[in-house]
Amino acid sequence: MIRLYDRVAAQCATSNQLNHLHIVLENRSTPTELWDISQTILSRTKRKSKVTGRVSRGLDVLARKTGIDHKTPLLTQAPATEQSREVQSYLWATRTFRMLAAGRKAQPEPFHRSRVRRDLWLYADGSPRSSKILLVGFTGRAQRMMMPSAVFLQQLDSKKADVALLCDPLRSGYRQGMRRVGESLGSMLNALPQLLHMSEYQSVVSMGTSAGGLPAVLAALQLNLSAAMSVGGASPDDPRWALPDGAGARDLIDRCTKESARLPRLYLVFGEDSIADRTNAEELEALLPAELMPVTRRGKQVGHNALLPLMAEGAIGRTLENSILSRCDN
Repeated sequence: MIRLYDRVAAQCATSNQLNHLHIVLENRSTPTELWDISQTILSRTKRKSKVTGRVSRGLDVLARKTGIDHKTPLLTQAPATEQSREVQSYLWATRTFRMLAAGRKAQPEPFHRSRVRRDLWLYADGSPRSSKILLVGFTGRAQRMMMPSAVFLQQLDSKKADVALLCDPLRSGYRQGMRRVGESLGSMLNALPQLLHMSEYQSVVSMGTSAGGLPAVLAALQLNLSAAMSVGGASPDDPRWALPDGAGARDLIDRCTKESARLPRLYLVFGEDSIADRTNAEELEALLPAELMPVTRRGKQVGHNALLPLMAEGAIGRTLENSILSRCDN
């Protein structure tokens, strides 16, 4: 993987292009892939600059060599040089590995990636599905679960759960479906059980962040899933969900609730300081039985990205195992 990274990075003519490469890697890589890439970049850059102390010292050496102040963003259209790419890669690798290390694990979780459809990926360790839970993740506008996909996966237990990540490049909140899956939200959801072999799992749950929050709830209702979690999701009265006939998300929820054989356990997560997300969660709770889960962090505000403080504390896995990944109803 590092050879591919080096080959593509060397072809990046600007820092923006290199940043795009990093974003693609963050959104698709497994923990092992991102772990190995970041570790290799860090070790060889320190060797090259002959720095054995703190990361900041290594960056200072590189900055003096290249004339670039590493404390300012490098995202420009200015021509990239070999040395400027080295600085930018080192900054990215440092940040990335720190996020992976927040999981407090000595080794990366052994997830393997497989492509189910163009914008649908499955991460699994290859062990039998019959004893595992499938987590179906609806990513937001950034095509991730509020953090690099590998960082999210690193905080889970690959022996207990497989993870399917759905992406919405159209940024329509999945209302226009997914390419080669379904042309509408309803048809897309109906296609998922067969595509993801849901019947082979002990149970299936959904989780969505931001624009993916409400679709995750609708998926749980329509597919009779065990549980669902929305993190910073939209209100059931969000005007973007309004149809020409006047119906909206509230009507979809009402219909799904009436047709559902059982209601899923529902968890609504929001940052303590995000008034809009709290309001959205309370409006959804008024329609469905749900547990409100405000996220706080001592001495710091928690806004829309409510998973960030949980990630920093290595608490995402624990939070999910105490909620949607709980086997209490299996």
